[in-house]
Amino acid sequence: MIRKYIGTLTLLGLITMVNFGCIAELDVNEYTDQLGKQDNLQVNEQEYTEAERVINQEKDVEITDREKSKPYRYNENDGIFLFYKTEDEELYRKLLPKEFDMPDEMIVHLFIVDFYDLDSDADPYKEMSISLLAKHNDENIWHCIYMPVTSEQSMMAGILGLGLPKTIGNIEFERAEFIFTGTIVDDQNRSGEISLDTKGDDLSVAEVEIVRNFMSYPKINILKGEFIEMTRAGGAVNIIDVAERYSEFVTIKGGAATITFESSTDTKAHPFDLVPSEIVAAYYMHNKIPFSLDRK
Repeated sequence: MIRKYIGTLTLLGLITMVNFGCIAELDVNEYTDQLGKQDNLQVNEQEYTEAERVINQEKDVEITDREKSKPYRYNENDGIFLFYKTEDEELYRKLLPKEFDMPDEMIVHLFIVDFYDLDSDADPYKEMSISLLAKHNDENIWHCIYMPVTSEQSMMAGILGLGLPKTIGNIEFERAEFIFTGTIVDDQNRSGEISLDTKGDDLSVAEVEIVRNFMSYPKINILKGEFIEMTRAGGAVNIIDVAERYSEFVTIKGGAATITFESSTDTKAHPFDLVPSEIVAAYYMHNKIPFSLDRK
């Protein structure tokens, strides 16, 4: 049996990739050389430096020995991102660790991202993530409950470094002129497909504010009994503002999303069983500004 949920909304989004990151400073000359090889793309080095500083809160980051041994720096990536409501309070509570309280409204954040260009010893990989809105110390936060990846290296780094629930999965990401599609078969043999049609959709001010608000919430994991807050190297950043100011580096397109999760007779609680009641926001994002992640 296949369950299919369709919603239409346009919006802007935020890069939310999570991994075993560490602080890194950008190499502008190297980046300029890389972009110079791409067709029909001219890069102004001074403008790029300015863009990089904006995405790192417009402040210089001191490079430490830890930073020099960074395992991950993401040069370029793209993917699809969704926020949707669900009404299954019992399952939501089961999937959310007891350390967190239930939110005022049950919101699920899902993305599939292709990290195809990394400047490090790490192999390119794809990743799917599902996070739940929750309360921690009476504040709204996101907690990741599901994260299959296509790389064992990424899986181990995420588990050991940040307490992320990474597993191995078979993930594909396809790009057409207007339609972007991600598919997943996880280690429990659960499968799903997320598709986004971006043709003819503009972004409203209201939709931008929806995502801006959601992405202002901290992302908190649990590692060995301790709370770990994820952050971008250099501090938090509003990628919506960056995309508006540097559209040649960050492209965001709103769209109409379709979520298809295959049902299962397995009684074990699974995020795919959180039936979407309304897709609040959905977008495609293509990022060309290198970044790294860190603990706060």
